[in-house]
Amino acid sequence: ITPGPSPGSLHISGRAYWYGINDNVHFGEVRGDATPVGPYLHVVDGDDLSGCILDLKYDPAAHTISAYDNSGCGGMNVNFRGTWQKFTPPAGKASR
Repeated sequence: ITPGPSPGSLHISGRAYWYGINDNVHFGEVRGDATPVGPYLHVVDGDDLSGCILDLKYDPAAHTISAYDNSGCGGMNVNFRGTWQKFTPPAGKASR
């Protein structure tokens, strides 16, 4: 999540992978710009009927983002649903 091209907008870019049996990998991605409304962000990548739609809600108390998508963001079993938080390496450990 980075600043978007318009004042007050955000740019969303993400990839997701699902690993199945026999080295079967499905992938998906979302890329788009949107303007938050309070803690909510509604991102549409493509058109409203067949594109990837991602809804995000920021929880400032927990510093997390809850995500829900329309299952149109990639291959079979790929989604962005869940609760996301920034990864912070433990103090004193080098990041990779």
